[in-house]
Amino acid sequence: MRLRWAIFLAVLGLGAAVYVTTWRREVAHRQEVQAYLAQKQEEARAAQDQLARRKDHVEFLKTPEGQAWAARRDLNMAFPGEKIYRLDDGSLQEPKN
Repeated sequence: MRLRWAIFLAVLGLGAAVYVTTWRREVAHRQEVQAYLAQKQEEARAAQDQLARRKDHVEFLKTPEGQAWAARRDLNMAFPGEKIYRLDDGSLQEPKN
């Protein structure tokens, strides 16, 4: 009779150990998935913000002010009679003799 109880308790203990181990792995996996999901949601939010900024920039470039700004920046254009001053980065070169 004692042997039966010993075997029963051993099997019960092994079953509990397997259950606890599986449960711990599942909890750890769930936490990893939640962290991964949070990271991907943050990346998606950042991408949506960048897309919104780019759409705003495109809408700005469709306006006359935006086109003038782009022409000044990219094509070095200016309005008639307008003076353009360029600032150097501060490093002066010695004149060659």
